[in-house]
Amino acid sequence: MADTTTRGLGRAERRRLGIPDTSPRPVGQGFWIAASVAAAGIAVLAAGDKLDTLGERATAGIEAAELIELADRDAAAPASPTTIPLDVGTEAVRSSRPAVAIDDLPDHERVGRLALDEISYPWERILPEWTIEFLPATDGLYGLTLVPERRIEIYVRADQSPGMVAHVVAHELGHAVDVTLNTGPERRRWSELRGIASAPWWPESGANDFATGAGDFAESFAAWQVGPAGFRSTLADPPNGAEIDLLAELSAG
Repeated sequence: MADTTTRGLGRAERRRLGIPDTSPRPVGQGFWIAASVAAAGIAVLAAGDKLDTLGERATAGIEAAELIELADRDAAAPASPTTIPLDVGTEAVRSSRPAVAIDDLPDHERVGRLALDEISYPWERILPEWTIEFLPATDGLYGLTLVPERRIEIYVRADQSPGMVAHVVAHELGHAVDVTLNTGPERRRWSELRGIASAPWWPESGANDFATGAGDFAESFAAWQVGPAGFRSTLADPPNGAEIDLLAELSAG
């Protein structure tokens, strides 16, 4: 007989507590196609220095990924690549948020905290192993999803509003949801509903991920969380009601 105290736990929480997942959803995430794969990461690259609006940033931005392009949607992001990092745990997130007034924080942390407040997705509960870190601006990068380390890094520029940063955070959270929770069959469901089944899921190393299933999923996640302004997927329009419903299901843990 099932323990009634564990019935409400999501997949990520069950894995963290060492409880077998008895749900009917597929759990296999596939294997890497080569033992030589050494790194995986997803970065939002900035093409310009002056970006006054989210729309301008979105159209000027280029997203590049260090993930291997895989035609097989059963394949998943690498479990333990060693040379490039991703997001870490709830305690680390909390410890990274100093107990000081928000106005006393450095500008990049203050804007980042305000941006995070615009996102309703309960990522600390559903993705407890992940952390989000807000850092000063760096050349070419807006955000980076470091899969092996379970960490998201957001590089905040002086000309970015909390709303602009919130879009970047939500996009990277979409990647974290995808690599943590999604399986091959679930990625196929998304691709078929969106009409993008012919596109690869993972981008080639250094390639624009807005033309991939992973990028479309992440941009749709961002549209769900902060609105469709600046939507950057090149495969389909911002998600409609049925697609948002599926997105919510796949992100539920």
